[in-house]
Amino acid sequence: MNASAQGALEYLLLIGGAVIVAAIVISLITDAPTTIDPQLKSKCISLNSFAACSTNPTECMPITQTGAWANAGNFFLCNVASTGGAPGSGTIYLSCNDALNLGESTGDGIYIIDPDGLGALDPFQVYCDMTTDDGGWTKIAFSSDLPLVAQFPLETADAWRWLPSNFSTVLSTEQIQAIQNVSTQGKQRYVGTCIGVMHWEYISTSGDYQYAFGFKFLNGDVTSFATTALGIAYTLIQDNCAPNDSGLYQTIWEFDDPRVPIVNVFSRDNVNVQQTELFGSPLTSNPAWLR
Repeated sequence: MNASAQGALEYLLLIGGAVIVAAIVISLITDAPTTIDPQLKSKCISLNSFAACSTNPTECMPITQTGAWANAGNFFLCNVASTGGAPGSGTIYLSCNDALNLGESTGDGIYIIDPDGLGALDPFQVYCDMTTDDGGWTKIAFSSDLPLVAQFPLETADAWRWLPSNFSTVLSTEQIQAIQNVSTQGKQRYVGTCIGVMHWEYISTSGDYQYAFGFKFLNGDVTSFATTALGIAYTLIQDNCAPNDSGLYQTIWEFDDPRVPIVNVFSRDNVNVQQTELFGSPLTSNPAWLR
């Protein structure tokens, strides 16, 4: 090969190498990861809000992607779009109470929280009650009611039984547990609707609580049953199921415990041959709240 041909070949190889390098660079830029990076979360959460990223360019660089966290090379990117935290604020909080304590509450409504910090959970939306009982309450909603039916249609006699399935919630178990981990208070109203099913006292024998319901929390803890000493803080609002007749009634409790939501009930007066002993609960109208 003469010198001229060799020079031409080297030139082509040089150009080809440059094209390959350019392609790799473009790929790296366009394929920047959008998974949650623990270091990024740590930095941005420490700033309390995505909006703060724009004033801390050495820590976080603002981007316009919606709902995206990314680590691009040696600098961090964080979302400052108005899709997180209080509506329009672009802020992510640990909890509703965190937003309240920071003085950034914009009233009742949807906020975005990330209660597990460096954990695996993505930020997610919740409803915050910022007014009731000093505010800061995160709503734990149920996705369906417990229907007013014979809950054990294949059984023929009363016995202590848990419902075959736990109550379903809008948030995942992992999301609720993360909220519980940053909460010290919880409350829930449980409304037991009944036809011929005792929920608390047996009115035919005053002071007889042999049919009093028990309750199960999300973490699997259970209360006592067949007694008024449930082992948790509660207030009995009304016990209209006590007559145990064919009327439609309700027995209502208010529970104060950070382990809410209640996800199952333990009952004894739950079966008769005619399948006319019915009970249920309007769960979607009575969410749990954590703070």
